[in-house]
Amino acid sequence: MSSLLASAVRKWFFVSVVNYSVASVPEASRDGGEFFCVKQEELSYGKKIKDALFPCLQYDGVHQCGGSIISNRWIVSAAHCFPKRYSFLNRWSVLLGSISNKPVNANVAEVKTIVYHSSYLPFVDANIDDNSRDIAVLALTQPLTFNGHLTDVLQEAHVPIISDAVCNAPDYYDNQITTTMFCAGYEKGGIDACQGDSGGPFVAEDCLSKTSRYRLHGVVSWGTGCAMAKKPGVYTKVSRFLPWISTAMRSNHNLPGVHKLARP
Repeated sequence: MSSLLASAVRKWFFVSVVNYSVASVPEASRDGGEFFCVKQEELSYGKKIKDALFPCLQYDGVHQCGGSIISNRWIVSAAHCFPKRYSFLNRWSVLLGSISNKPVNANVAEVKTIVYHSSYLPFVDANIDDNSRDIAVLALTQPLTFNGHLTDVLQEAHVPIISDAVCNAPDYYDNQITTTMFCAGYEKGGIDACQGDSGGPFVAEDCLSKTSRYRLHGVVSWGTGCAMAKKPGVYTKVSRFLPWISTAMRSNHNLPGVHKLARP
């Protein structure tokens, strides 16, 4: 990560890949190459990964960001992953099912649509140091197919949510945390998201469900350094953007290209 970078009934998105492993992507999708999601030597900050089914977003075959599958066509990620210089759709690909640079078990899907929040201010003015509304969704060219095998796909670091009052303290982030963000981590640091994790999920197990599933609460957004004391990871608060996500998916379902969308 880089420092630069309500109704009574609320609809939640669930992370599909926690419940299902990806069986295949359509034959039209591209194969192979030396793709990687996370290099073995980069598995640090308390993170242990087995078979990562959270998608890895790549541009020209180089890992850029992570994401969360919320349907067989749509992925949630962070707006800052899609600056203007990365605006060519045919150069984006989504790697699923592997964390190594040996794509033996990986599938590569093509991207049809990218929608990011039009009020993500660093895209409006690079000098603005406000990372609010750091949210985006991607549509795949063809739908994924899933099997029903429950896989131990990811052993992520367990980090507690930190109150806004604490995280906005002068020795933390000094009032940079807005109502569309939350912080998670430890005062002493040591466990955190880091470079390449942007757009990835912050999930919590749904204890009310009769089946094992996870609610998507946050998207990895920004932070100062990695795993530093009093500099926890900062996440986009997904609950604040549920109407935006639904509108983006509905309005751009059959609309290829890169688009921006304001509040619904």
